[in-house]
Amino acid sequence: MYCKQKTKKNIEKAKKSLYFFCILSRFVIEFIKLT
Repeated sequence: MYCKQKTKKNIEKAKKSLYFFCILSRFVIEFIKLT
């Protein structure tokens, strides 16, 4: 049970970092378009 919870937490963390990376890459693309 504990292991399952830990895995779920890691997935949430991964989703958050993936979401952050998505925003960051989008921002970089927009920045490149401007220059």
